[in-house]
Amino acid sequence: MKKNPFLLIAIIPLDSIFQLARITQIIQLFRLKTMTKYFASPLVKKLKKRRLILLLPYNLLLVFLFTIPLFHLEPAVHSYKDAFKECLFALVFFGKSDLQPVKVTGNVIIVTLTILGVVMHAVIISYILAAALELRVVQIFLKKFRSKNKNM
Repeated sequence: MKKNPFLLIAIIPLDSIFQLARITQIIQLFRLKTMTKYFASPLVKKLKKRRLILLLPYNLLLVFLFTIPLFHLEPAVHSYKDAFKECLFALVFFGKSDLQPVKVTGNVIIVTLTILGVVMHAVIISYILAAALELRVVQIFLKKFRSKNKNM
């Protein structure tokens, strides 16, 4: 709380002045979303062209590599198991974990894993949708749907 007083101010709805604190948090959220979209889109396009099977080992390797500095740099992490769990949660659940990084390097690790998690989810979902659209049943359904809409 001492490092970020906006968190405390944002929950107090006493005056319209405090609404500015909420607006700044929303702006920070949109800025992070835009940055993630900007950096993730080209990576998703490249990964869709390559094999999906290569994505998971690289992400798992990065989780193992980021576990070591996270354990040594963050005071809230007490074991390698905790550091591995926090890195895995940041990758899979978009940065939602029990850890609140105190150091800049810990924050960079969590943000990097969060961006990689967004990319990983986007590639997996697009791969599944592309495979589903190639199914014959889906193609027949889409053909009927398109012809039905042309008649209207």
